[in-house]
Order: sequence, then structure tokens, then C-alpha cells
Amino acid sequence: MAGFFDGEGCVAISKINLKNPEYKSPRYVLEVTAYNCDKDVMDWILTKFGGSTQLRVKPKEKWYWKDNYGWKITSNKAIPFLKELLPYLKVKKKQAELAIEFQEQVMNVKNRKTIPVKAGNGISHRLAPSEINKRDKYWRQMIKLNNRGLKTRRD
Repeated sequence: MAGFFDGEGCVAISKINLKNPEYKSPRYVLEVTAYNCDKDVMDWILTKFGGSTQLRVKPKEKWYWKDNYGWKITSNKAIPFLKELLPYLKVKKKQAELAIEFQEQVMNVKNRKTIPVKAGNGISHRLAPSEINKRDKYWRQMIKLNNRGLKTRRD
């Protein structure tokens, strides 16, 4: 599984900016995905590790692409998967380590910093700027790790 995931998988932290930043904080979500054309393989991963799968149909304009199946597991549910594969990963080891650290920080309620904000007739709790900065650093670090492939020279 680790070899398959090193080649076909992705570990990412998505940043979702909400519509009203005055009241709501951006959301940072750990996402672990893999894509393959073999439905049996993707069904096996789903059965073994959970998550969800979906068929991705080839857009007409992408002649080089085939229909394929996507598997996805997010947030806390992704941690057991990453921890099980971690000792065997080669290509995505640093991403997996960062993802585990990120998710454990996010779920550590004692360290979570929020500030109350007046929202409509009530109070909403927004992440404190220091907490947003911390999560943003993880997000940027993951982007950097995922962009480390071959560097090509443009003339």
C-alpha cells in the first residue's frame, strides 16, 4: 500500500476561505487522496481504510486523461492510515509526518485559541490570529513539500 500511495496518492492541507471573514475563520482541512483506473484496487482501499470513493469521468477536452476512481479520507480519519504507512513511505514520508503533526495540533483543544465575535444577534467563535497563523504555516509548508518535483527550465 505504501508503494502504491507513494506513486498514486497525495497528502494535502486545504485552505477554505469562508464568505464573511469578519465573523468566520478560514478552515484548514487535512485531505489524503489517491486516484487510479482500477476500481477493484480503489474498493479494496475503501474497505481497508474507510473514506469515500467516486468515479471521475474524463472531460471531453482532456484527450490524455481516462476515467478514474478517486479515494479520499480527511481530518482525524486520515491519521490511522498515515501512521500505518509512515514506516514504509519513501516519497510522501515528510508530507505524512507534517499531516499527522498538523492534525494533532488542530485537535488539541487545550491549545486551540479562539476569540468571541459578535455575529448577527449572537456570538460566534473565530480562531485567534495566532492560531490562523500557525495553521497557515502548516498549509504553506505542505504546499512547498508537494511542489518539490522535477524542476524544468523554461526558455
